[in-house]
Amino acid sequence: MDRKLATIRKVASVEAHDNADRLEIAIVDGWRCIVNKEEGIKAGDLVCYIEVDSIVPDIPYFAFMKTRRFHVRTIKLRGQISQGLVVSNDKLPVVGYELYKKHHFCFVEPKEGKDLTDDLGIKKYIPVSERTPIGTSPKNHGKIHKYMTRFQWYRKLTHSKSKSFPSFIPKTDEERIQNCAWTLKDKEGIYYVTEKLDGQSSTFAWKKSWWGGDFYVCSRNVLMFELDGSNWSKMAKELNIKDTLKKIGKNIAIQGEIVGEGIQGNKYNLTGRKLFLYNVWDIDKQRYYTYNELVGFCWKYDFEKVPTLNERYTLPDTVDEMVEFSQGMSQLNASVKREGVVVRHTGKRQRLSRPQVIKDRVDYITYEDATNPSKRKSFKAINPLFLLEHDDY
Repeated sequence: MDRKLATIRKVASVEAHDNADRLEIAIVDGWRCIVNKEEGIKAGDLVCYIEVDSIVPDIPYFAFMKTRRFHVRTIKLRGQISQGLVVSNDKLPVVGYELYKKHHFCFVEPKEGKDLTDDLGIKKYIPVSERTPIGTSPKNHGKIHKYMTRFQWYRKLTHSKSKSFPSFIPKTDEERIQNCAWTLKDKEGIYYVTEKLDGQSSTFAWKKSWWGGDFYVCSRNVLMFELDGSNWSKMAKELNIKDTLKKIGKNIAIQGEIVGEGIQGNKYNLTGRKLFLYNVWDIDKQRYYTYNELVGFCWKYDFEKVPTLNERYTLPDTVDEMVEFSQGMSQLNASVKREGVVVRHTGKRQRLSRPQVIKDRVDYITYEDATNPSKRKSFKAINPLFLLEHDDY
């Protein structure tokens, strides 16, 4: 599903700004947004909330965003962190009219929960690491490639653009906790917490076929040519991922983050590039590996796993507590702030049918919800201090 970048939401509360008489803090779900007191926004009002990592259109209403290249991001105003933009309900017709004059968008009367991403012409911000062309022709791959370029069909194949992400593998894009605060009410679930690494999301898969099999190299959103010279293809070659997955003997996909030299400014000051796994996906059974299975897989096949912060984590009561927990230093480099944390379902406590069998223990863990993609709960909490430090356009 496409991310809803602009939605109609209800203001939960409005707090005073400690260091600015003309500013207030509007709480929308789990987001804290600084607004002008003159807007007159009150608790219970319906507003349009525009998420961080959005690109707003270049129209007069958003002229104040021009110096920020119309990129909605985490900022600090007078000592308070603000994440996102709030457009009051009475200002939406003005915005809609400006858009209609310039782009002829069809503006719809807003209702709570309404997705206005397309109506407002909001686009998703693409990080620098994902803007570079991928799927270009391979370079310097030896005499065989040089010979094969004589054939038109081969030239078209190697110069073809990236294709759609494989439909039999789920994409990796956890929701931010501010948008799924209801998850924190799950007190029966068992969760584990890993560090969120700032790199390039990667998926590698092997799927058997009648002619042998296919090896898939993917970024976050697209399937790429195996020998395109990108960081993904280089990582696959360096770790011999194709042969490793092939020898496992079943259809399987691994997902992780590539970090290191040449990636996102190498914030962790690593030498070379490394792949840290966070998911293993059984293609045939359409299920995730449990946390214990993931650990065992990495140990058996010599893969590195993303750093684990807590193996049996109890969810806090509030979003603010979760965001505070996300703040800390990276386990890859203790002098670098971590980007945040990812919280994933390990299992669910269930009552025993005969609790007297095990004295003083009336529950056990079932892993079904943690392996089923439609039931497994997961989210990310981004460290706002990391976002403030790294202003990446």
